[in-house]
Amino acid sequence: MRLPFASRVRFFAALALAVPAAMAISVAAQAETTGEEPSMVYILSPSEGEHFPDAPATIDVELSVWSSWVDEGIDEVELYIDGALIATQSCSSGCTFEGIVVEEGEHLIHVDGGADTDSNTIYVGGEPPEMETGEEDTTGGEEDTTGGEEEESGAEDTTGGEEEESGGEGEEESAGGEDEYGEDTGGAANDEMGDPASRGCSANGEVPAPWIALGFACLLLIPAWRRGEG
Repeated sequence: MRLPFASRVRFFAALALAVPAAMAISVAAQAETTGEEPSMVYILSPSEGEHFPDAPATIDVELSVWSSWVDEGIDEVELYIDGALIATQSCSSGCTFEGIVVEEGEHLIHVDGGADTDSNTIYVGGEPPEMETGEEDTTGGEEDTTGGEEEESGAEDTTGGEEEESGGEGEEESAGGEDEYGEDTGGAANDEMGDPASRGCSANGEVPAPWIALGFACLLLIPAWRRGEG
């Protein structure tokens, strides 16, 4: 049986409201289940601490870019050297800033994609920076450790005393399971009931399924359908 014009209008109006709601719920559920990562920009070259022996040096700054839909994404990237803006380039999936001239000295390369940033330090000309071996620190650490052992040996008695005291408290707590009438007071059970974590309840929020919105739209159409049959 063909529905009256008014009922058909209500049907399409309810459908127009239900479909966008169902799509929005579906997108939210997908974002929650897939765990999409945010946008990221990363300097592939030059690497952190890289040394260029000749000064001035001409370098290429190569970037890796991941543009995600969970945030504003990355469309353009700005290149800074020592805080000064050098160039801006469209870079949504990776790009390279070519022919960047860098003078002698230590320089900080910084890239800004809006949603994420990254920085590397490079060295141009002169001698490469000395890498810390940590041998002297290790020797000093051994001496400190020896002194620490002596101090710890002198503090062992105190630690032992604390353990004895804590052990006594533990015995008193465990012994509190019986009262003066010899009945078990259920100390362990009381501890479990007193622990909020043991009696607490948790509920995981779930995104409602898209069919809920469609079902709601169908409920709105039941009165119109009945009037059409009458």
